[in-house]
Amino acid sequence: MTNTYAPSQPRHGFHLERDVMIPMRDGVRLATDIYLPNHGDGRLLDEPVPALLVRTSYDKTAPEWDDVIPYYVRRGYAFVVQDLRSRFRSEGDGHYYHTINPWEGDDGYDTVEWLAGQDWCTGKIGTLGSSHRAIVQTQLALRKPPHLAAMWVE
Repeated sequence: MTNTYAPSQPRHGFHLERDVMIPMRDGVRLATDIYLPNHGDGRLLDEPVPALLVRTSYDKTAPEWDDVIPYYVRRGYAFVVQDLRSRFRSEGDGHYYHTINPWEGDDGYDTVEWLAGQDWCTGKIGTLGSSHRAIVQTQLALRKPPHLAAMWVE
């Protein structure tokens, strides 16, 4: 049997919007890096794109994303990485409670819906991540954000 799978080819350059402060329902703002596909000359694409979201307690600028982000963005997805509340560049009360944060579900919901409302977004949001990034995905899923289209929980 011959394998006929052929991965998509990169078609786009990308543009980074660093430290976009996304407001949560209680006024706290979460630092978010948004990577958007462009035409390679700096102009954003004319049509909206779906977004992939990672919410992390481990620092959104960690080098583990250096290969992952360009792979997806150059194939037509926005890639969004957000520091959780009270972590790194995000606002909060200064305390981080790891897996017992009562606000993670609401913050995830608010982030998904904010992204879906952006002009560059189709309104389809997927989430991904492992370890604690998987835990916060399940917490946002329990809130049932209308624009959450897919999850990769590892």
